[in-house]
Amino acid sequence: MIRLPKDQSAIVRSLCGSDQGTIYICIPNRASHKKDKPVDFVWLVDGKRHTLQNPKKKNPKHVKWLCSVEAIDATINQKLLSHVCNDADIKYLIKKMLRNNIE
Repeated sequence: MIRLPKDQSAIVRSLCGSDQGTIYICIPNRASHKKDKPVDFVWLVDGKRHTLQNPKKKNPKHVKWLCSVEAIDATINQKLLSHVCNDADIKYLIKKMLRNNIE
């Protein structure tokens, strides 16, 4: 199970379901972080089917952490945390990660 701090986003791969193998950005969700309690779900976006306005809700047991967004692009990580990121940034980040062969 992945547990993200409030100020971090991650690049993950789906392990189960009809979207198995799909790369997503796991966006921070302040509402799901409670004191010393595990996160019940994570919000995933890919910039295409699951946009920032319509993220996918998924069980954290069903995703594999690949790397932090900050490790790929610190500027986009700051945009995500500031809530000024757009779907084009998400698509760019996933393409950049795939080009660097981080898996």
